[in-house]
Amino acid sequence: MDIDDVYEEKAKLALMHKSQDDAFKAAFGDDYGLVPWMSDVSRSRGVQCAAKHAEAFRPLMTRGFVKGYSILP
Repeated sequence: MDIDDVYEEKAKLALMHKSQDDAFKAAFGDDYGLVPWMSDVSRSRGVQCAAKHAEAFRPLMTRGFVKGYSILP
């Protein structure tokens, strides 16, 4: 799903999770925090649907609450 129009807001919100950003930097170096990781993943998904940034979803099939039909474009 194309997220180009909300990517900047998503990146800003991700930085509110300081402990997660710190954990990424501790594991991968100061230049690779949460936003660079998120950007790499969303650009990779974007290639799959001709967008700059995208996300992929699939239903979690537990307890029969989610039906197996497609609801996303």
